[in-house]
Amino acid sequence: VMTITKTHLVYGGRQVLCYTTVLGRVGYLLYVQHRSQATLLEKLEFSLRSAKIQSICKTGRQQDIFRSNYSPLKCVFDGDFCSMFLKLKPSDKLIVAECVDKETTELESLLTDLRIAAG
Repeated sequence: VMTITKTHLVYGGRQVLCYTTVLGRVGYLLYVQHRSQATLLEKLEFSLRSAKIQSICKTGRQQDIFRSNYSPLKCVFDGDFCSMFLKLKPSDKLIVAECVDKETTELESLLTDLRIAAG
């Protein structure tokens, strides 16, 4: 991480931490306001990793090791990885949704709401 700043991506939107990296990646960290959302994102991320769906593993490596090679992740959810749920085939979405014990529409609305809230 080269720079990090607290900002609003959209006028009137929620405050986020925007960062840039050495390789030119720009990302942001969004605070999840409700414990229920955090628990649901944790279950979704775990289910996506354990579902063994071929279209998810683009790097050929485990996602948590790819994202956090030097230190383990704690209390951070990988939004890019969770948003892969939106790109899955309907049959794969059902498999993941059953693991989380939620409807696919509920998970899709949670992910889109988080994107809209950040801007």
